[in-house]
Formats: sequence, C-alpha cells, structure tokens
Amino acid sequence: MKIVTHDKNFHADEVMAYSVLRYLYPMAKLVRSRDAKYDEDIDIVIDIGGEYNHKRGRYDHHQEGFRETFSLKTDIPMSSAGLIWKHYGIEFIKKFTCAYELDKIYWIYNEVYDKLFKEIDASDNGIILHRSKTCISCIISEMNGDETEKESQLLRFHNAAKLCSIVLKAKVRNVFEQYNEINKYGSVIMDELEKLKQKDEIVIIKNKNKQWKKIVYPWLEKTKNRNLKFIIMMREPERWCIHAITCGKKNRKDIINEQRGKTLLGDKLIHIHRNRFIAHTVDLESAIQLAEVSLRSEF
Repeated sequence: MKIVTHDKNFHADEVMAYSVLRYLYPMAKLVRSRDAKYDEDIDIVIDIGGEYNHKRGRYDHHQEGFRETFSLKTDIPMSSAGLIWKHYGIEFIKKFTCAYELDKIYWIYNEVYDKLFKEIDASDNGIILHRSKTCISCIISEMNGDETEKESQLLRFHNAAKLCSIVLKAKVRNVFEQYNEINKYGSVIMDELEKLKQKDEIVIIKNKNKQWKKIVYPWLEKTKNRNLKFIIMMREPERWCIHAITCGKKNRKDIINEQRGKTLLGDKLIHIHRNRFIAHTVDLESAIQLAEVSLRSEF
C-alpha cells in the first residue's frame, strides 16, 4: 500500500491522518511529494490532489466548493484529518480497544472527533477554537525545520506522526474509560439527582465517578434546575470532594475560603482551592458541614 501526501512543511491534519492509517496499515509506504502521479497503484492520497472520493481513496479538502463536515452537529469543514477519521475511525477504535458494541464504538468515535479532530479541522481551515500555543496543531507546526531539506523534513514528519499517534491513542483510551465509568456509575448519579426536590442545594454521591460532569450538567440543563449549588462525592474512603456547580465562569455559590475552612473543620479539612470551586475533607460529615456553611456565607 502507498500513502501519498505533500512534501515540504507539514501540518497537523495530514500528520494525524497518516497516524490513523499507519496504525491500521503498518506496512504502508509513505510518499511525500507534490509531483507524484496519482495513478491506480497509489491507494490513498491525503491533503493534496483536489479530490475527495472515499471509494478511490482520495482525501483532499482544498478544492473549490468543499464544505463537508463530520456530522450535522458541527459547521466546521473537515481537513484531511477529519476526513480520515470519518472513514477509518471506527476501524481504528475496533482494533485499538477490541470493543464490539456498536453503541460504545460510535460514542467513542464521536467523542474523539469532538475532543481532538475538531480542533485540527478548525485550525487547518483558519478557524480559532482555542487561543493556545500548546494545542496539537501548534505543536506539530513547530516540529517543522527547513522545508528545503527533504530528508530532514521526512524524519521530522515521522517524529510528528509518532507524537500524533501517542496523543490519539491516549485520547481514545481516555474516552473508552470514560464510557465505561459513565455506564458503570451513571445510573447511581441519576438516581440521586432524581431524588432531589426543587429547592435542594446539595446532592451527595457515594460512588467515585470522574465523569460526573457529563451526567450532572446535561441533567441541570434538561430540568432547568437553578438551585443545585454543590456536589459532594467520595474520592477515597478518607477523602471526600465538594464541587461547586458552575454557570459559565462563575460558581453558583463559592465554597468558603481555606482560612475559614480551617477554623471550621481543623484537621478534617484537606484543601480548599483558592478559586473556591473545589474542596476536600477527610469524611462525609465534614464535607456536608463545609457545604452548608458555604451556602449560608455572604462572601
């Protein structure tokens, strides 16, 4: 198999696209050239050629009139990264996770696009989603050297592809674990939320769940709940966490500051963040006490 993309400076979209394909087809040969003849012996062409045709293995997005998006949920046009993930992402997930449940696979597929590929698509199309110099598109761009040094650039491309592969696998693994945790404990959180009365301001969840935000915030939006202020959740048997519910960039209610918390709880307080959106105590009773005092506090 041959995979062709352009030479000279590389970008995150074709590097990430190549990383997906390289995992699926480890024996594939990479050709970096704008002069290659795109004949039938070339299996896949990415980011050049002026053609998008999955049946022919052509995945460019620079041609006039190209407006394809990954799904109806986004208006960001795909780059070569999004195109390759759209057509090969399911296969990648199956091979990497050994998952077989279609609901699970498609959930991972869409989440990985939203959390990784969408930013690459946006950046390659001149759309700024996050003003950050540490996004994957910025990092890959900075791995370029002198574009006239062909052999050096090829080595840099492969190094960039290794980084993209690490990032992609880490993201798929993380989303895979998120799915498992949400499905394992999600019903427990929902049960506690459904028990809330409209005026209740605190909910206690006695199971550790790092993905609680993916359950609680959609529920808040769906039910139009404006009163819930704090989530209290067990992190470990001797470590309980208080999370302030946020609205935009503000907490609905701040946790009291650390000095007041120490006065209130003494050694039972572990920590209160200086921005007062999260705190840890050694037991449930102390967490409840801290949350209740914070509710009554005026500052």
